[in-house]
Amino acid sequence: MVHSIQHSPNKSQEGTGPKSIDSLLIGSPDSTVLSSRSNTPTPETSQAQAQQLINKYKWPEFAGFAGERYLESILQSILPMALFRTWHNLSVREAPGQGAYAGVARIATVSSRCERKIYQDLADFSERGLLEMSKAWRPITTADGTQRMQLVTVKNFERLYDLAHEFHQWSQDAFYIAPQRENAEFIIQDADLFQKLLRFECYRKILLLRKPGPKATARKHWYNHSIDELLAVAQNVLVDNANDALEHKSDVEDEILKKQLSEQLKKHSVYGSIPTENFNGDSFPKTSTSEKGMTYPPTTIRNPTGQQSNKDQKATEQQNYIETKTEGLSTVSQCGAAAAESVLGYTEKELKHDTKKRGAAAVGVSAEQYRKLNGGQDRRELEEARQREQEREAQQGQPQELRQERERPEQVVTTIEAYVRQYDDPELIQSDVTRALKIYFTAEEVFENFSQKLFWNIFSQAKEAAAKYAREHTNRQGRTNRVPYMFTCMENAFQFSLEELIYMRTEDPLYLEYSLYDVVDTLEATYQHQYQHRETNLDYRAWLNDVLDRLEKRTKPRTRNNPTQSNIGRVLEV
Repeated sequence: MVHSIQHSPNKSQEGTGPKSIDSLLIGSPDSTVLSSRSNTPTPETSQAQAQQLINKYKWPEFAGFAGERYLESILQSILPMALFRTWHNLSVREAPGQGAYAGVARIATVSSRCERKIYQDLADFSERGLLEMSKAWRPITTADGTQRMQLVTVKNFERLYDLAHEFHQWSQDAFYIAPQRENAEFIIQDADLFQKLLRFECYRKILLLRKPGPKATARKHWYNHSIDELLAVAQNVLVDNANDALEHKSDVEDEILKKQLSEQLKKHSVYGSIPTENFNGDSFPKTSTSEKGMTYPPTTIRNPTGQQSNKDQKATEQQNYIETKTEGLSTVSQCGAAAAESVLGYTEKELKHDTKKRGAAAVGVSAEQYRKLNGGQDRRELEEARQREQEREAQQGQPQELRQERERPEQVVTTIEAYVRQYDDPELIQSDVTRALKIYFTAEEVFENFSQKLFWNIFSQAKEAAAKYAREHTNRQGRTNRVPYMFTCMENAFQFSLEELIYMRTEDPLYLEYSLYDVVDTLEATYQHQYQHRETNLDYRAWLNDVLDRLEKRTKPRTRNNPTQSNIGRVLEV
């Protein structure tokens, strides 16, 4: 990378137009001559002429607003997204004829990236031969409104626009080949074509990288089975349909029985009427109303003790009859309750205090059926639940099967533990080591070119960034968040997607049961279900941010610039 210092502030950048145009913008005497030669020397026409003459993107197809949008669409295809972001943030701050001279600190701020990442992107542009940087003087307006000259670094992307122009011509070619994986086999047969298209990122992915995502599995079709296997499947389907019909019929009968029971509860009651017959079938005689309240005259002392008058004898018989009737009614009640308890399964207390159970007993519904109709369990289900509880109690004393953990790199554990002991609370050592292991295992799953050397290089750069900038970030107690800031720098350096960040916030990276593929599929399926059932009105990116905020227990939502599609198997560009 060669830097040359331009001493003249009015010297134009290569590829941005003739020198007279640059002089016109800066205000040299040549602008007066050009204006005097115009037919309509108004400010509006001068500005329109300047816009027509100046094209900072060099080629005519990129001129104007529509051309700029077209150039952006091409660069998104032929550049990695990180390089496109850096170019875009530089280009929108480039005045026509002045060159892109925004500082690295400014671009890092608007890109939400660290300065080291911007320097890496500029170096990548230079290594690809798409950027030339030089020193030049430019007028800068200070905070108090005055202007002064400042030495800046001008970024010249003329070679990048040449590459975009070449892609434009290739897309208009009669033998154009779309960047699709099914065309890769044809492209590699022509060495010159392969070398030409390899400079475009959209072609490099399909030519040099493996196809991302889970591996395809063979689908089972009915025409690949024998007739005997299909007949067996058809018979099983008939049996399943018959079982479903029986279950549906049983459900309908239960609903009818519930309805009949609710109607009978309003009409019948065991204690609602008094029986008028004893157990021998004889009717109980009714007491005459004329005999109620009858008084009997006292007998004289002259009557013999063993003799009773007709009136005394009649009163005695009436008293004995009343006692016999009362005992009979009590016997009927006790026998009825005992019969209900022995036959239907109800207790005397339930029949006495629960009107619904009395009505159920009146229509012949047993206690077990009544419990089943009200959503309870029958005797068999209660017995099975009791057996399961006994088995569970018996297994409580036995050790449970643990999840199969990934093999933890010893160097990662010891290095992170030593770093945390130096800069963080010793009580947080275990959680910090766990976070480092999650980053290590996730990067190992995501990146095809991952290695321990790459991990330790990023760790060293993150430590340097934390030592330099972490003092600006403190927790609620006013303590510097050096270790958390270092982990955040590592996550930014790996350029994880939102799905990969969610995967790291769980315990799954530490174990072998679930992979990143499973988490991505689960997230997509969950969002589709919630969106279709109107459980959320957020788009997919906002929904992922909300999930991350809840996993990180944030009180306020956080804005993240991470991509939303996990490209598993990609190559990390360092």
